[in-house]
Amino acid sequence: MNHDWLKVIVEDKGNSIKLSELPKSILLEGYSSKRSFGHGFSIMLKMMDKISIYTSTEGTTIILEADLKERLIERRKNIPL
Repeated sequence: MNHDWLKVIVEDKGNSIKLSELPKSILLEGYSSKRSFGHGFSIMLKMMDKISIYTSTEGTTIILEADLKERLIERRKNIPL
């Protein structure tokens, strides 16, 4: 276990993301296959350092990871002395 990283695992056992929709779902801000604003993945891409997506007919698992140590170092650089 690495204590410098935040790791969030999200699982959905509903209908999976279609493989043909996956690139658009992740990379196009505002894209949605449902009636929504389609900003979920774009927000995750901006906030996290690493995102892993596993999808199958049994559902989808998304693993979000953020390097907290690196973020703290960057934040300290921006604090005026």
